[in-house]
Amino acid sequence: MKNLIALSLCVASLALWAGAAAPIITNITMVGATPRFGVQSGLVITNQIQYCTSLSQTNWVVLTNLVVAQSPYWFSDVAAPASPQRFYRVLAVYPPPPSDMALIPAGSFTMGNCMATNEGDGFELPLHTVYVSAFYADKHEVTKSLWDTVYQWATNHGYSFDYSDSGQGKANNHPAHSMRWYDTAKWCNARREKEGRTPAYYTDAGLSARYRTG
Repeated sequence: MKNLIALSLCVASLALWAGAAAPIITNITMVGATPRFGVQSGLVITNQIQYCTSLSQTNWVVLTNLVVAQSPYWFSDVAAPASPQRFYRVLAVYPPPPSDMALIPAGSFTMGNCMATNEGDGFELPLHTVYVSAFYADKHEVTKSLWDTVYQWATNHGYSFDYSDSGQGKANNHPAHSMRWYDTAKWCNARREKEGRTPAYYTDAGLSARYRTG
């Protein structure tokens, strides 16, 4: 996932990006002789800012790696040498998925009441198609041990759960069970944060308030 931008003497720009989660370079300008541009990105992920002086180059120079704490943010290339043109790109550097997780491909399915097979309730109508992006899922059930580990981390990092008995289990290596949906959503957010990933559940349409309490 990347976004390219070119700086020339007339401060022209070209943006190329793939995927909604890719960082986007915006608002390019020159502050004196210093290139400056804005970046829109997901939060709590690492952005790697690179540059080159010709798109025919095969290797880009890494300027910096930074963890995104706010979006959008500004980047100034104070070390930029004089050059007729200079190209920038920002890559989202995600941690590799754990080996015990499997990729679930993107796809669509029909959601709602199906009168033909007498499934569901009337309030689920009308039938509609829902698209789900690709995601990773555990290959095995969450164990009691894993639930407790993440639960403890969560309560020490601003999370609160509705039920103190969420995540029961016969033994540490047995599947955890008896979780309420809201506690499960918060637990999933906590696990993602604990592993350096972007949370999935938010309490606002702007995706700025992570679901941790309530």
